[in-house]
Amino acid sequence: MTLARPLPLYAQPRTKRQRRWRTAAFIALGFWSFFTGAAFTFLPPSFIAPLLLPIVILALLFIWALPDTSNAPTRTMGWLFFGFFLSLGLWPNYLAIALPGLPWITVERLFSIPLACVLLVSMSVSRNFLSKLREIISATPIVWKFVVAFAVTQFISVALSSDPFQSLQKFLISQIYWTSAFFVACYLFRRPGSVTAWVYILAATTFFNCLIGVWEWKLQAVPWAGHIPSFLKIEDESVQRILAGQRRAATGIYRIHSIFSTSLGLAEYLALTTPFLVHLVVESRHFWVRVAVGLLIPFVFLTIFRTDSRLGNVGFIASFILYFGLWAIWRWRSDKRSIFGPALALTYPMLMVAFIAATMVVGRLHVMIWGNGADQFSTQARIAQAHASWKLIFTGPLGHGAGQGASVLGFRNAAGVLTLDSYYLTIALEYGILGFIFYYGLFLASASYAVREGLRTPRDERSFIIPMAVSVAVFCIIKSVFSQQENHPIIFMIVGAICALAYRNQSDPRCREVLPQPTIAQDSR
Repeated sequence: MTLARPLPLYAQPRTKRQRRWRTAAFIALGFWSFFTGAAFTFLPPSFIAPLLLPIVILALLFIWALPDTSNAPTRTMGWLFFGFFLSLGLWPNYLAIALPGLPWITVERLFSIPLACVLLVSMSVSRNFLSKLREIISATPIVWKFVVAFAVTQFISVALSSDPFQSLQKFLISQIYWTSAFFVACYLFRRPGSVTAWVYILAATTFFNCLIGVWEWKLQAVPWAGHIPSFLKIEDESVQRILAGQRRAATGIYRIHSIFSTSLGLAEYLALTTPFLVHLVVESRHFWVRVAVGLLIPFVFLTIFRTDSRLGNVGFIASFILYFGLWAIWRWRSDKRSIFGPALALTYPMLMVAFIAATMVVGRLHVMIWGNGADQFSTQARIAQAHASWKLIFTGPLGHGAGQGASVLGFRNAAGVLTLDSYYLTIALEYGILGFIFYYGLFLASASYAVREGLRTPRDERSFIIPMAVSVAVFCIIKSVFSQQENHPIIFMIVGAICALAYRNQSDPRCREVLPQPTIAQDSR
């Protein structure tokens, strides 16, 4: 018996034309290798990152070519997702390993990039995963369509940018941090208990940041300033400004910022978590959870006060106003025997009018919401930016490129730093009118779905969709005066959770009608 000859690793070219093509391919490969090596040696770091694009394309082709399997790596996806979420609230993003010619290696990227890769692998190899994800997002079709449309708008804006390399980097980062976080949240939060775990982690990281804030206020500097290991030090002007601390120019008051790059970022984070804390106090079935979170809420308010941030105060107060308005209607519909829900819902307009009047009369409350003379500089700056932006928006209706909003506007603060305070203007300048519609449309649609499903949800884990609707609304309010993106992954997780909880509600036939209040026997189950 003769053994079959082993197949060669590649087919030998037999014709003259095939040999020419092979020679041309080797020459092209050699030329590209020489060009890449020379670019890494002689070009500045900002030009090096785009050279990695062919590697990214090859990786995507490799993922696409993977064989089908029934099991997707969803367990790994879950660990990476919660690791990414923890890194957002526990680790300063400016403490990273910086290698020449490469982006900063941050803790967030150590989780988010593998998370995005695992998501792509799961979508490529598992039809079951892909069909389940399609089923989940079909419960809120407008939201996922706006998410995809906004991603396409971001990609188109790269070609319109005056600095396409930087815009390409911004585009890739937003897909990894925002879009992938949204789709992973849609899939993971369909499981019972996952949303509760996420909310408890959010409360724990909120407490951690409040503790860091107290320590920072005592030191008048972040606790790790002057104690950073050499491998985590980044010689960058923006990092040095963060470590030097922040003070309001008009008053000299120190403004705490904990692990965030600005005090406004910390205030936004705490404002976004407030609706969840209020919901735990009102609806948790565990007495000690109510007590612990009830004590945490004043701590959160004190921390926001130490940030000296009006947007934090507005977000904190708006969380209570919006939450109890929704909660009163939900309680009225779900518990026909209770008089507290109808009473609060009917008196809610009068209470709103009284509160607005109080902000005009009570001095301390007026300063917290509307500001005083020390805040007029920032108010006037935002007005000037808005007036200067209209012409640029309409002359570039498709946008000026991701990450180019501040440079296109060209507005500088008193320190000479380029700044753009409103994220409404940022989106309109960078992605155009369509990008503005898609971006804020997805939040408006998700909040609408959350309100609709929240008013008929049972009093279990799915009721977290109510504070999610409030948190999305608070985010949109804050973005009118705050343009940084530190907390964007969290809000995209919340939008994904809204889609998942809406799917769970629509899959439950009992939720087609308003549910009665569960009995003690139902609670024990």
